[in-house]
Amino acid sequence: MLAFFFFIGWDVIKSIYLGKIILTSIGEHWFLFDKNSMILTQSIVQRYIYYKLWDPLILSIIQVPTWCFFIIIFVVLYIMPRKKLKKRWFN
Repeated sequence: MLAFFFFIGWDVIKSIYLGKIILTSIGEHWFLFDKNSMILTQSIVQRYIYYKLWDPLILSIIQVPTWCFFIIIFVVLYIMPRKKLKKRWFN
């Protein structure tokens, strides 16, 4: 939750500074914070897992605006069915 507000603040401050609406993607944040891990992850996925997995799937995920990604995660985690506790009539 803290990361969500951090990235929203990042985009708001950047938008105010540049004078236009800026939506920073997950990939941009990842590249700014740790470029080497992004390159390493790409090479591992393409070499050892499946080479076509990076381009259509992972690239489309990391091009989503960061705040939108976090909202999707929150909604999925909220909607996921929780384990219902059975009422016990007798101890």
